[in-house]
Amino acid sequence: MYWYALFVKTGEEISIKEFFSRMFQTNQIECLIPKRKVPERNGGIVTDVIRNLYPGYVFIRANMNFSLYYQIKENPFIYKLLNYTSNKDKKSYCPLNTCFDEISAAQESDYFKSIPPEEMSTVLKLLNQQHVIDYSQVFIKNSKVHVQSGPLIGQEEIIKKIDFRKNRAKVSLPFLGGEKIVDLGIEVIGREST
Repeated sequence: MYWYALFVKTGEEISIKEFFSRMFQTNQIECLIPKRKVPERNGGIVTDVIRNLYPGYVFIRANMNFSLYYQIKENPFIYKLLNYTSNKDKKSYCPLNTCFDEISAAQESDYFKSIPPEEMSTVLKLLNQQHVIDYSQVFIKNSKVHVQSGPLIGQEEIIKKIDFRKNRAKVSLPFLGGEKIVDLGIEVIGREST
């Protein structure tokens, strides 16, 4: 089974996850909506809020084929499957003497580009059992970030900037062949400069 990204209507991610649990067995499709815990200030009061890591996207793990693809597309809130091969890719893949109707089931999965495992593993390592990226405790020494505990431990290289006022870290995560900067909640446990 491989990971795929679905572009969906923002705000409907939970209903899409419920759609998958109603329509498919867990051994057929696994659905993931990664979330992050961030501090938000409202009226001077700081509260912990759970937000989607990638609003408008739902990740599924499945053995993709045409039948499954068209079942997924029945949901009106699912706009498209990302990383889908283009017509140009299809033409270069398919020999001139064959027709798309004659493609074997083994070849069907070649029409759907999956998310590379190393890209997905970076995100999966950060998530807890509830699929939420929790706070990391960081210490700043000589303008260098040292993660003491939490999901970012050992991954200081992906931290691009610290916002001390908001208690957030701007983190660069791989996303569909590129990089996406996201805010993750942190606790600054100390600062030291020499």
